[in-house]
Amino acid sequence: MPINKTDRMKRILLYLTLLSVVFCMFSSQAAAQKKKSNNANLRVLYYNIQNGMWADQGNNFDTFVKWVNEKNPDICVWCEAETIYYPETSETIVNREERILPKGWPELAARYGHEYVWISGHRDDYPQVITSKYPIENVLQSIGDSETLIYHGFGHAKVKVQDVTINIVSLHLYPFSYVEKESPERVRIRKEREAATAKYEAAVAAGAAENVLSVLKADMDKKTEAHRAIRSAERTASQNAGHGNAYRTREVKHIVENTSAKSENPAQEYWIMCGDFNSYSHLDNWHYKWGDAATNWNVTKYIESACPYYYDIVVEHFPGIFCRSTMGNSRIDFMYVSKALLKASTKVDPNTDWFTKQSYSDVNKHFKIPSDHRPIIADFNLAKMK
Repeated sequence: MPINKTDRMKRILLYLTLLSVVFCMFSSQAAAQKKKSNNANLRVLYYNIQNGMWADQGNNFDTFVKWVNEKNPDICVWCEAETIYYPETSETIVNREERILPKGWPELAARYGHEYVWISGHRDDYPQVITSKYPIENVLQSIGDSETLIYHGFGHAKVKVQDVTINIVSLHLYPFSYVEKESPERVRIRKEREAATAKYEAAVAAGAAENVLSVLKADMDKKTEAHRAIRSAERTASQNAGHGNAYRTREVKHIVENTSAKSENPAQEYWIMCGDFNSYSHLDNWHYKWGDAATNWNVTKYIESACPYYYDIVVEHFPGIFCRSTMGNSRIDFMYVSKALLKASTKVDPNTDWFTKQSYSDVNKHFKIPSDHRPIIADFNLAKMK
């Protein structure tokens, strides 16, 4: 049967109506996607978790995982990311195969939604670990070289978030205020102490009389005390000379030269350098009042002069406010970001909360609950990074 003009018009109108509906649906979805893209947030969390989150180790890290899930970071940088002690004790786990972390990081990270894990170069029990929702590309895992040994190691990794590449440099600098270097006098006294100790232990093993052991022990104790005294004096002299700060400066110089300084234009790229610097910032001098010439500022002054593309993101977001990063009254953890990332930053949180609030441990005076450090959480607008 032939289709009359009226039916034809009705069909045309129906097709146009359907096309209009489909177009509106796609337009609405595109607008929603654009709005979502414009509001897309990238959250980076840095935290020195002290001895592989020892405080929650005995709890199967359940509270730690709950907290990370609550914060919902896209990228995490963990400092001191290896379990060193048995839960709720200060007894060292000597057999590394028994240590849950770092080998257990993939399983732990998966519990808070991170599929990718990277570990820094490290020469001891204190590596840094990056976990991420996005793929991680290893660039460098290093402990330095023959000229500059990086005490806890460092590394450079790339994380590709959508079409944006984030360069992350993780580090943990030298922890002491002095540099251990024995003088000939100290070596002599140490050898005398070792000889006296060996003599006493041999006498004990041979079942020597009490009066003989008493004399040998007194000699051993005397030499031990002499060695402690000269060691303390040498460490104090080294500290007063700023040797610890000088060593950290050599470390950070080596790290910079082997990471961001290798790039032709780091200011236009997205770089983060974060970690436990064990150093103080000259930008906080108004708080410490130690004077401009203090060697405590060596590391941050070097970064300012050699890396004008790096900005201390906490200072940038909290000018004139001292944001301590430890349980004490100091700020030694930093997150430096390149200018391009700083422009995209929307929020920084250096504060504590229900989990990261700090308390003292009954097990060991050096351990804190959950850590002796505070986290730094930074948000970035992805739309401003494309």
